[in-house]
Amino acid sequence: NSLPVASITGNSSVCAGSSTSWCANAGMNSYIWNSGSTSQCLSVSTSGIYTATITNSNGCTGSASKSLSVNPVPTASISGVASACVGLPVQWCANAGLTGYLWSSGQLTQCDILSGSGTFTVTVTDANGCTASANKTFTYNQLPNVQTAASVGVCTGDTVLLTATGAVNYTWDPAVFLSSTTGSSVSAFPTTNSTYTVTGTDANGCSNTAVTNLFMKTKPTLNLTPASATICPGNSTVINATSNASNITWAPASGLNSTTGNSVIASPLANTVYSVTSAAANGCTKLRKSSVNISCPKPTGMNVNNITASSVTFNWSAVYCASSYKVQYRKLGVSAWTSLNNIVDTFKVLNGLLASTTYEWRVATKCPSGTLSQYSAIAQFVTAAAKEGLIVAASPVESDYEMQVFPNPANSSINLSFNNVEDGKAVIEIYNTVGVLILQKQIEIIDGEYSQIIDLSSYDSGIYLVQLNKNGKVKSIKVVKE
Repeated sequence: NSLPVASITGNSSVCAGSSTSWCANAGMNSYIWNSGSTSQCLSVSTSGIYTATITNSNGCTGSASKSLSVNPVPTASISGVASACVGLPVQWCANAGLTGYLWSSGQLTQCDILSGSGTFTVTVTDANGCTASANKTFTYNQLPNVQTAASVGVCTGDTVLLTATGAVNYTWDPAVFLSSTTGSSVSAFPTTNSTYTVTGTDANGCSNTAVTNLFMKTKPTLNLTPASATICPGNSTVINATSNASNITWAPASGLNSTTGNSVIASPLANTVYSVTSAAANGCTKLRKSSVNISCPKPTGMNVNNITASSVTFNWSAVYCASSYKVQYRKLGVSAWTSLNNIVDTFKVLNGLLASTTYEWRVATKCPSGTLSQYSAIAQFVTAAAKEGLIVAASPVESDYEMQVFPNPANSSINLSFNNVEDGKAVIEIYNTVGVLILQKQIEIIDGEYSQIIDLSSYDSGIYLVQLNKNGKVKSIKVVKE
Protein backbone atom coordinates (compact mmCIF):
# COMPACT_ATOMS: atom_id res chain seq x y z
CA ASN A 1 0.00 0.00 0.00
CA SER A 2 1.23 3.48 -0.80
CA LEU A 3 1.78 6.12 1.89
CA PRO A 4 -0.68 9.08 2.01
CA VAL A 5 0.66 12.53 1.11
CA ALA A 6 0.07 14.93 4.04
CA SER A 7 -0.51 18.71 3.52
CA ILE A 8 -1.53 21.69 5.72
CA THR A 9 -3.54 24.62 4.33
CA GLY A 10 -4.01 28.04 5.95
CA ASN A 11 -2.37 31.46 6.46
CA SER A 12 1.23 31.39 7.41
CA SER A 13 0.91 34.51 9.60
CA VAL A 14 -1.62 36.16 11.94
CA CYS A 15 -1.90 39.44 13.79
CA ALA A 16 -1.16 39.37 17.47
CA GLY A 17 -4.25 38.62 19.42
CA SER A 18 -5.85 36.84 16.43
CA SER A 19 -5.89 33.17 15.30
CA THR A 20 -6.08 31.28 12.01
CA SER A 21 -7.37 27.82 11.10
CA TRP A 22 -5.04 25.24 9.58
CA CYS A 23 -6.39 22.03 8.08
CA ALA A 24 -4.71 18.77 6.99
CA ASN A 25 -5.88 17.11 3.78
CA ALA A 26 -9.34 15.59 3.99
CA GLY A 27 -10.44 11.94 3.56
CA MET A 28 -8.07 10.43 6.13
CA ASN A 29 -9.10 7.97 8.86
CA SER A 30 -7.31 9.88 11.62
CA TYR A 31 -5.31 13.00 12.38
CA ILE A 32 -2.92 13.96 15.08
CA TRP A 33 -1.16 17.32 15.53
CA ASN A 34 1.94 17.87 17.52
CA SER A 35 -0.15 20.09 19.71
CA GLY A 36 -2.10 16.96 20.65
CA SER A 37 -5.24 17.82 18.69
CA THR A 38 -6.86 14.93 16.74
CA SER A 39 -9.08 17.10 14.53
CA GLN A 40 -8.55 17.64 10.86
CA CYS A 41 -8.30 21.37 11.48
CA LEU A 42 -6.40 23.24 14.14
CA SER A 43 -6.78 26.91 15.35
CA VAL A 44 -3.33 28.42 15.76
CA SER A 45 -2.37 31.85 17.26
CA THR A 46 1.13 31.28 18.56
CA SER A 47 4.18 31.42 16.36
CA GLY A 48 5.99 28.13 15.77
CA ILE A 49 6.15 24.95 13.62
CA TYR A 50 3.08 22.77 13.63
CA THR A 51 3.09 19.12 12.36
CA ALA A 52 0.09 17.09 11.28
CA THR A 53 0.26 13.23 10.96
CA ILE A 54 -2.47 11.60 8.91
CA THR A 55 -3.52 7.88 8.65
CA ASN A 56 -5.43 6.44 5.70
CA SER A 57 -7.74 3.48 5.57
CA ASN A 58 -4.87 1.07 5.00
CA GLY A 59 -3.24 2.20 8.22
CA CYS A 60 -0.51 3.94 6.32
CA THR A 61 0.66 7.33 7.67
CA GLY A 62 2.08 10.57 6.34
CA SER A 63 3.20 13.87 7.95
CA ALA A 64 3.42 17.57 7.01
CA SER A 65 4.75 20.61 8.88
CA LYS A 66 4.04 24.37 8.62
CA SER A 67 5.41 27.51 10.37
CA LEU A 68 3.18 30.30 11.80
CA SER A 69 4.41 33.90 12.19
CA VAL A 70 2.56 36.33 14.57
CA ASN A 71 2.71 39.96 13.44
CA PRO A 72 2.33 42.83 16.03
CA VAL A 73 -0.82 44.99 15.72
CA PRO A 74 -0.32 48.69 14.92
CA THR A 75 -0.94 51.46 17.46
CA ALA A 76 -3.97 53.70 16.81
CA SER A 77 -4.23 57.27 18.17
CA ILE A 78 -6.21 60.43 17.46
CA SER A 79 -4.82 63.94 17.76
CA GLY A 80 -6.90 67.10 17.95
CA VAL A 81 -8.71 69.36 20.41
CA ALA A 82 -11.33 67.81 22.67
CA SER A 83 -13.61 70.83 22.50
CA ALA A 84 -14.17 73.98 20.50
CA CYS A 85 -16.63 76.83 20.20
CA VAL A 86 -19.63 76.36 17.94
CA GLY A 87 -18.89 77.61 14.45
CA LEU A 88 -15.20 76.74 14.43
CA PRO A 89 -14.02 73.92 12.06
CA VAL A 90 -12.23 71.07 13.86
CA GLN A 91 -9.96 68.42 12.24
CA TRP A 92 -8.80 65.21 13.89
CA CYS A 93 -6.00 63.03 12.54
CA ALA A 94 -4.94 59.43 13.19
CA ASN A 95 -1.27 58.50 13.50
CA ALA A 96 0.64 58.49 10.22
CA GLY A 97 2.53 55.70 8.42
CA LEU A 98 -0.26 53.17 8.06
CA THR A 99 -1.81 51.75 4.90
CA GLY A 100 -5.48 52.14 5.69
CA TYR A 101 -7.83 54.33 7.73
CA LEU A 102 -11.55 54.08 8.41
CA TRP A 103 -13.40 56.69 10.51
CA SER A 104 -16.80 56.13 12.09
CA SER A 105 -18.02 58.93 9.80
CA GLY A 106 -17.03 56.76 6.79
CA GLN A 107 -14.02 58.94 5.93
CA LEU A 108 -11.10 56.81 4.55
CA THR A 109 -8.29 59.38 4.95
CA GLN A 110 -5.85 59.88 7.77
CA CYS A 111 -7.71 63.04 8.91
CA ASP A 112 -11.40 63.78 9.35
CA ILE A 113 -13.36 67.03 9.70
CA LEU A 114 -15.78 66.72 12.63
CA SER A 115 -19.42 67.45 12.07
CA GLY A 116 -20.59 67.90 15.65
CA SER A 117 -20.24 66.75 19.22
CA GLY A 118 -19.88 63.01 19.98
CA THR A 119 -17.48 60.07 20.23
CA PHE A 120 -15.54 59.30 17.06
CA THR A 121 -13.58 56.07 16.15
CA VAL A 122 -10.76 55.45 13.68
CA THR A 123 -9.55 51.99 12.61
CA VAL A 124 -6.03 51.81 11.15
CA THR A 125 -4.48 48.98 9.07
CA ASP A 126 -0.78 48.30 8.62
CA ALA A 127 1.12 46.59 5.78
CA ASN A 128 0.50 43.16 7.36
CA GLY A 129 -3.21 43.77 7.35
CA CYS A 130 -3.31 44.12 11.13
CA THR A 131 -5.75 46.64 12.50
CA ALA A 132 -6.22 48.74 15.62
CA SER A 133 -8.83 51.25 16.71
CA ALA A 134 -8.93 54.42 18.83
CA ASN A 135 -11.81 56.62 19.88
CA LYS A 136 -12.12 60.11 21.30
CA THR A 137 -14.96 62.33 22.47
CA PHE A 138 -15.43 65.86 21.14
CA THR A 139 -17.67 68.64 22.50
CA TYR A 140 -18.81 71.76 20.72
CA ASN A 141 -19.28 74.55 23.35
CA GLN A 142 -22.15 76.96 22.84
CA LEU A 143 -21.31 80.65 22.43
CA PRO A 144 -22.13 82.91 25.41
CA ASN A 145 -25.39 84.85 25.25
CA VAL A 146 -23.91 88.35 25.49
CA GLN A 147 -26.53 91.01 26.15
CA THR A 148 -26.53 94.79 26.50
CA ALA A 149 -29.07 97.54 25.97
CA ALA A 150 -29.83 97.83 22.27
CA SER A 151 -30.52 101.58 22.43
CA VAL A 152 -29.68 104.16 25.10
CA GLY A 153 -30.52 107.86 25.17
CA VAL A 154 -27.84 110.17 26.57
CA CYS A 155 -28.58 113.72 27.69
CA THR A 156 -26.10 116.30 26.44
CA GLY A 157 -23.12 116.53 28.75
CA ASP A 158 -24.13 113.49 30.80
CA THR A 159 -22.38 110.16 31.32
CA VAL A 160 -24.23 106.87 30.88
CA LEU A 161 -23.27 103.47 32.31
CA LEU A 162 -23.11 100.67 29.72
CA THR A 163 -23.44 97.15 31.16
CA ALA A 164 -23.06 93.73 29.49
CA THR A 165 -24.04 90.28 30.83
CA GLY A 166 -23.77 86.63 29.79
CA ALA A 167 -19.98 86.18 29.76
CA VAL A 168 -16.94 86.41 32.02
CA ASN A 169 -14.70 88.94 30.34
CA TYR A 170 -15.70 91.86 28.13
CA THR A 171 -14.07 94.26 25.69
CA TRP A 172 -15.69 97.37 24.19
CA ASP A 173 -15.03 99.01 20.84
CA PRO A 174 -14.39 101.76 19.80
CA ALA A 175 -12.57 103.35 22.74
CA VAL A 176 -13.67 106.92 21.94
CA PHE A 177 -15.83 108.55 24.67
CA LEU A 178 -15.40 105.50 26.95
CA SER A 179 -13.92 105.44 30.46
CA SER A 180 -12.43 102.00 29.75
CA THR A 181 -12.47 99.32 27.03
CA THR A 182 -12.68 96.37 29.44
CA GLY A 183 -15.08 95.26 32.12
CA SER A 184 -18.76 94.35 32.36
CA SER A 185 -19.63 98.02 32.92
CA VAL A 186 -18.05 101.11 31.38
CA SER A 187 -19.02 104.78 31.37
CA ALA A 188 -19.73 106.52 28.09
CA PHE A 189 -19.80 110.29 27.63
CA PRO A 190 -20.52 110.79 23.93
CA THR A 191 -21.05 114.13 22.26
CA THR A 192 -22.68 112.63 19.16
CA ASN A 193 -24.75 109.55 18.33
CA SER A 194 -22.43 106.54 18.80
CA THR A 195 -22.44 102.77 18.34
CA TYR A 196 -20.44 100.39 20.56
CA THR A 197 -19.78 96.66 20.19
CA VAL A 198 -19.10 94.57 23.29
CA THR A 199 -17.36 91.20 22.93
CA GLY A 200 -17.95 88.77 25.79
CA THR A 201 -15.78 85.70 26.42
CA ASP A 202 -16.88 82.85 28.71
CA ALA A 203 -14.92 80.35 30.81
CA ASN A 204 -14.52 78.05 27.75
CA GLY A 205 -12.88 80.84 25.78
CA CYS A 206 -15.90 81.17 23.50
CA SER A 207 -16.90 84.68 22.43
CA ASN A 208 -19.97 86.46 21.19
CA THR A 209 -20.92 90.09 20.59
CA ALA A 210 -23.72 92.55 21.24
CA VAL A 211 -24.25 96.08 19.96
CA THR A 212 -25.62 99.18 21.70
CA ASN A 213 -26.58 102.42 20.00
CA LEU A 214 -26.35 105.72 21.91
CA PHE A 215 -28.44 108.63 20.72
CA MET A 216 -28.14 112.17 22.03
CA LYS A 217 -30.96 114.06 23.78
CA THR A 218 -31.07 117.80 24.51
CA LYS A 219 -31.20 119.03 28.09
CA PRO A 220 -33.69 121.74 29.08
CA THR A 221 -32.52 125.27 29.80
CA LEU A 222 -32.57 126.52 33.39
CA ASN A 223 -31.53 129.83 34.94
CA LEU A 224 -32.05 131.04 38.52
CA THR A 225 -32.48 134.59 39.77
CA PRO A 226 -30.83 135.29 42.09
CA ALA A 227 -28.12 132.66 42.11
CA SER A 228 -27.25 133.84 45.61
CA ALA A 229 -29.09 136.01 48.12
CA THR A 230 -28.47 137.28 51.64
CA ILE A 231 -31.44 137.96 53.92
CA CYS A 232 -31.91 138.97 57.51
CA PRO A 233 -33.08 136.35 60.02
CA GLY A 234 -36.85 136.04 59.79
CA ASN A 235 -37.00 137.60 56.33
CA SER A 236 -37.60 135.90 52.98
CA THR A 237 -36.56 136.23 49.37
CA VAL A 238 -38.12 135.21 46.05
CA ILE A 239 -36.15 132.88 43.76
CA ASN A 240 -37.26 132.68 40.13
CA ALA A 241 -36.48 129.82 37.74
CA THR A 242 -36.62 130.30 33.97
CA SER A 243 -36.75 127.11 31.88
CA ASN A 244 -38.11 125.80 28.59
CA ALA A 245 -39.43 122.78 30.55
CA SER A 246 -42.53 122.97 32.72
CA ASN A 247 -41.56 120.41 35.37
CA ILE A 248 -39.46 122.27 37.95
CA THR A 249 -38.78 120.94 41.44
CA TRP A 250 -36.96 122.46 44.44
CA ALA A 251 -35.10 120.82 47.32
CA PRO A 252 -34.78 120.78 50.23
CA ALA A 253 -38.32 121.73 51.21
CA SER A 254 -37.15 123.44 54.41
CA GLY A 255 -37.97 127.15 54.31
CA LEU A 256 -39.82 127.02 50.98
CA ASN A 257 -43.48 127.86 50.41
CA SER A 258 -43.54 125.30 47.58
CA THR A 259 -41.30 122.62 46.06
CA THR A 260 -42.63 123.00 42.50
CA GLY A 261 -43.11 125.81 40.04
CA ASN A 262 -41.10 128.61 38.49
CA SER A 263 -41.07 130.84 41.56
CA VAL A 264 -40.73 130.12 45.28
CA ILE A 265 -40.45 132.15 48.45
CA ALA A 266 -37.47 131.07 50.54
CA SER A 267 -37.49 131.77 54.28
CA PRO A 268 -34.76 129.49 55.66
CA LEU A 269 -33.71 129.58 59.30
CA ALA A 270 -30.09 128.86 58.40
CA ASN A 271 -27.80 129.20 55.39
CA THR A 272 -29.29 126.91 52.75
CA VAL A 273 -28.35 125.85 49.23
CA TYR A 274 -31.44 125.01 47.18
CA SER A 275 -31.15 122.54 44.29
CA VAL A 276 -33.51 123.25 41.42
CA THR A 277 -34.19 120.57 38.80
CA SER A 278 -35.88 121.16 35.46
CA ALA A 279 -37.13 117.97 33.75
CA ALA A 280 -37.92 117.81 30.02
CA ALA A 281 -40.33 115.41 28.35
CA ASN A 282 -37.39 113.47 26.86
CA GLY A 283 -36.22 112.52 30.36
CA CYS A 284 -33.29 114.94 30.48
CA THR A 285 -32.84 117.18 33.50
CA LYS A 286 -30.90 120.33 34.29
CA LEU A 287 -29.70 121.17 37.79
CA ARG A 288 -28.92 124.59 39.17
CA LYS A 289 -28.31 125.78 42.72
CA SER A 290 -29.23 128.96 44.55
CA SER A 291 -27.79 129.79 47.96
CA VAL A 292 -29.68 131.80 50.55
CA ASN A 293 -27.51 133.04 53.38
CA ILE A 294 -28.81 134.38 56.69
CA SER A 295 -27.12 137.50 57.99
CA CYS A 296 -28.04 140.27 60.39
CA PRO A 297 -25.72 143.05 59.11
CA LYS A 298 -24.02 145.37 61.53
CA PRO A 299 -24.50 149.11 60.99
CA THR A 300 -21.99 151.22 59.09
CA GLY A 301 -21.52 154.93 58.44
CA MET A 302 -21.06 155.82 62.13
CA ASN A 303 -20.53 159.43 63.08
CA VAL A 304 -21.36 161.89 65.89
CA ASN A 305 -22.53 165.52 65.89
CA ASN A 306 -24.06 168.13 68.19
CA ILE A 307 -21.36 167.41 70.77
CA THR A 308 -21.78 169.52 73.92
CA ALA A 309 -20.35 169.29 77.39
CA SER A 310 -23.06 166.82 78.43
CA SER A 311 -24.60 165.38 75.23
CA VAL A 312 -23.95 163.94 71.83
CA THR A 313 -25.95 162.70 68.85
CA PHE A 314 -24.98 159.27 67.50
CA ASN A 315 -25.66 158.65 63.80
CA TRP A 316 -25.33 155.58 61.54
CA SER A 317 -26.52 154.31 58.20
CA ALA A 318 -29.79 152.42 58.04
CA VAL A 319 -29.70 148.61 57.78
CA TYR A 320 -32.44 147.54 55.37
CA CYS A 321 -33.93 144.80 57.56
CA ALA A 322 -33.43 146.27 61.01
CA SER A 323 -36.35 146.24 63.43
CA SER A 324 -34.37 148.37 65.89
CA TYR A 325 -30.84 149.17 67.01
CA LYS A 326 -28.82 148.81 70.18
CA VAL A 327 -26.24 151.45 71.15
CA GLN A 328 -23.60 150.92 73.80
CA TYR A 329 -21.30 153.58 75.24
CA ARG A 330 -18.71 153.87 78.03
CA LYS A 331 -16.00 156.19 79.28
CA LEU A 332 -12.58 155.37 77.86
CA GLY A 333 -10.83 152.96 80.21
CA VAL A 334 -14.05 151.56 81.69
CA SER A 335 -14.76 147.90 80.87
CA ALA A 336 -18.54 147.82 81.32
CA TRP A 337 -20.87 149.14 78.60
CA THR A 338 -24.09 151.05 79.12
CA SER A 339 -26.79 149.89 76.68
CA LEU A 340 -29.53 151.85 74.94
CA ASN A 341 -32.08 149.39 73.50
CA ASN A 342 -34.93 149.39 71.00
CA ILE A 343 -33.83 152.47 69.04
CA VAL A 344 -35.97 152.68 65.92
CA ASP A 345 -34.25 155.71 64.36
CA THR A 346 -30.77 155.83 62.85
CA PHE A 347 -29.65 158.37 65.45
CA LYS A 348 -29.66 158.61 69.22
CA VAL A 349 -29.31 161.74 71.38
CA LEU A 350 -27.44 160.92 74.57
CA ASN A 351 -27.49 163.30 77.56
CA GLY A 352 -25.95 163.33 81.01
CA LEU A 353 -22.37 163.00 79.86
CA LEU A 354 -19.34 164.46 81.62
CA ALA A 355 -17.62 167.47 80.10
CA SER A 356 -14.17 167.15 78.53
CA THR A 357 -14.37 163.37 78.65
CA THR A 358 -13.47 160.75 76.03
CA TYR A 359 -16.18 158.17 75.36
CA GLU A 360 -16.38 155.03 73.25
CA TRP A 361 -19.48 153.82 71.50
CA ARG A 362 -20.73 151.15 69.15
CA VAL A 363 -24.02 150.08 67.62
CA ALA A 364 -25.61 146.76 66.61
CA THR A 365 -28.62 145.80 64.46
CA LYS A 366 -31.58 143.95 65.93
CA CYS A 367 -33.22 141.96 63.13
CA PRO A 368 -36.91 140.93 62.95
CA SER A 369 -36.24 137.47 64.38
CA GLY A 370 -34.68 139.03 67.48
CA THR A 371 -31.18 138.22 66.31
CA LEU A 372 -28.59 140.81 67.25
CA SER A 373 -25.82 141.48 64.74
CA GLN A 374 -22.20 141.92 65.56
CA TYR A 375 -21.38 145.33 66.95
CA SER A 376 -19.84 147.92 64.71
CA ALA A 377 -16.26 148.97 65.18
CA ILE A 378 -15.73 151.00 68.36
CA ALA A 379 -15.61 154.77 67.78
CA GLN A 380 -14.59 157.58 70.10
CA PHE A 381 -15.68 161.16 70.77
CA VAL A 382 -14.77 163.84 73.32
CA THR A 383 -17.41 166.02 75.03
CA ALA A 384 -17.00 169.78 75.05
CA ALA A 385 -15.69 171.75 77.99
CA ALA A 386 -18.24 173.00 80.57
CA LYS A 387 -19.62 176.52 79.93
CA GLU A 388 -19.87 179.30 82.52
CA GLY A 389 -23.20 181.00 83.28
CA LEU A 390 -26.65 180.65 81.83
CA ILE A 391 -26.99 180.10 78.12
CA VAL A 392 -29.36 182.67 76.60
CA ALA A 393 -31.21 181.82 73.43
CA ALA A 394 -29.64 183.41 70.41
CA SER A 395 -31.69 185.70 68.17
CA PRO A 396 -35.18 184.36 68.82
CA VAL A 397 -37.52 184.97 65.95
CA GLU A 398 -40.70 185.80 67.88
CA SER A 399 -42.81 186.30 64.77
CA ASP A 400 -42.04 182.89 63.24
CA TYR A 401 -42.35 180.36 66.06
CA GLU A 402 -45.00 179.98 68.74
CA MET A 403 -43.76 178.04 71.73
CA GLN A 404 -45.88 177.03 74.74
CA VAL A 405 -44.96 175.19 77.94
CA PHE A 406 -47.48 174.13 80.58
CA PRO A 407 -47.70 173.75 83.45
CA ASN A 408 -45.09 176.30 84.39
CA PRO A 409 -43.99 176.01 87.18
CA ALA A 410 -44.00 172.21 86.74
CA ASN A 411 -43.64 169.35 89.16
CA SER A 412 -42.81 166.17 87.23
CA SER A 413 -43.37 166.92 83.52
CA ILE A 414 -44.14 169.62 81.03
CA ASN A 415 -46.16 169.62 77.80
CA LEU A 416 -44.11 171.38 75.15
CA SER A 417 -45.74 172.47 71.86
CA PHE A 418 -44.70 174.49 68.79
CA ASN A 419 -46.62 176.18 65.98
CA ASN A 420 -45.73 178.08 62.80
CA VAL A 421 -42.42 176.18 62.44
CA GLU A 422 -41.03 175.11 59.07
CA ASP A 423 -41.34 171.37 58.39
CA GLY A 424 -38.21 169.27 58.83
CA LYS A 425 -35.78 168.26 61.52
CA ALA A 426 -35.27 170.39 64.64
CA VAL A 427 -33.58 169.96 68.01
CA ILE A 428 -35.04 170.45 71.49
CA GLU A 429 -32.44 171.35 74.14
CA ILE A 430 -32.75 171.94 77.89
CA TYR A 431 -29.99 173.72 79.85
CA ASN A 432 -29.60 174.15 83.60
CA THR A 433 -28.67 177.46 85.23
CA VAL A 434 -24.94 176.86 84.85
CA GLY A 435 -25.31 176.31 81.11
CA VAL A 436 -24.94 172.52 81.10
CA LEU A 437 -26.96 170.82 78.39
CA ILE A 438 -28.99 168.15 80.17
CA LEU A 439 -31.31 167.11 77.33
CA GLN A 440 -31.05 167.15 73.59
CA LYS A 441 -33.61 165.52 71.32
CA GLN A 442 -33.90 165.53 67.54
CA ILE A 443 -37.52 165.86 66.33
CA GLU A 444 -39.42 165.99 63.05
CA ILE A 445 -41.77 168.97 62.44
CA ILE A 446 -44.78 168.06 60.29
CA ASP A 447 -47.40 170.56 59.09
CA GLY A 448 -45.70 173.27 61.18
CA GLU A 449 -46.69 171.70 64.54
CA TYR A 450 -45.14 169.55 67.22
CA SER A 451 -46.17 168.45 70.70
CA GLN A 452 -44.13 166.49 73.23
CA ILE A 453 -44.40 165.62 76.95
CA ILE A 454 -41.01 165.88 78.60
CA ASP A 455 -40.31 164.09 81.88
CA LEU A 456 -38.60 166.39 84.49
CA SER A 457 -38.97 164.02 87.46
CA SER A 458 -35.28 163.21 87.57
CA TYR A 459 -34.21 166.87 87.47
CA ASP A 460 -33.44 168.97 90.55
CA SER A 461 -35.70 171.86 91.47
CA GLY A 462 -34.67 175.09 89.80
CA ILE A 463 -34.87 177.15 86.64
CA TYR A 464 -34.23 175.56 83.22
CA LEU A 465 -34.00 177.01 79.77
CA VAL A 466 -36.02 175.09 77.12
CA GLN A 467 -34.87 175.87 73.59
CA LEU A 468 -35.97 174.96 70.02
CA ASN A 469 -33.23 175.10 67.41
CA LYS A 470 -34.39 174.99 63.75
CA ASN A 471 -31.82 175.67 61.04
CA GLY A 472 -29.90 178.03 63.32
CA LYS A 473 -33.04 179.92 64.43
CA VAL A 474 -33.65 179.65 68.18
CA LYS A 475 -36.75 180.06 70.33
CA SER A 476 -36.34 179.86 74.15
CA ILE A 477 -38.49 179.85 77.26
CA LYS A 478 -37.66 179.52 80.98
CA VAL A 479 -39.30 176.73 82.99
CA VAL A 480 -39.45 176.46 86.79
CA LYS A 481 -39.11 172.94 88.23
CA GLU A 482 -40.62 172.77 91.74
